[in-house]
Amino acid sequence: MKYLILYATKYGATKEVAEKLDSLLDETDVINIKTEKIPDVSMFDAVIIGSPVTAGMVKASIKDFINANKNELMTKPLGIYLCGLQTDNEEEYLEQNFPKDLLAHAKTKSCVGGIYDPNKCGFFARVAIKKVAKLTEYTNTLDSTKISEFAKAMTGV
Repeated sequence: MKYLILYATKYGATKEVAEKLDSLLDETDVINIKTEKIPDVSMFDAVIIGSPVTAGMVKASIKDFINANKNELMTKPLGIYLCGLQTDNEEEYLEQNFPKDLLAHAKTKSCVGGIYDPNKCGFFARVAIKKVAKLTEYTNTLDSTKISEFAKAMTGV
């Protein structure tokens, strides 16, 4: 099965997950939606979409991609993963950002954790994260078990 792993990233966590999925799945094309040309979705057997969640919202580029390709996405196995430090609102984040029929169609969807690296954040982001998440130093909450389970769900194993 040939997979398209399409992701948007802000500070790198979503890219890291895309790379882990790449290592767990056969025949993948990993594409950063912001920096690389998006291939024709019809050329793939399955599609995985990844985005960071910031203030409850996924990247606009991901929403634009879904709106432009929804009909094709509805014909393929689909996986959606989100990266963020607050994973307890997973269902809310998914429902706020993705069409209901696409979520119902998705083979798997998961909030797999996130990374906070104050060295990659600007001043205002550091202040906001300190206030909301109470974090001041490097924190990695990426859940390798969730990422592996996500990959297994996509393969049907």
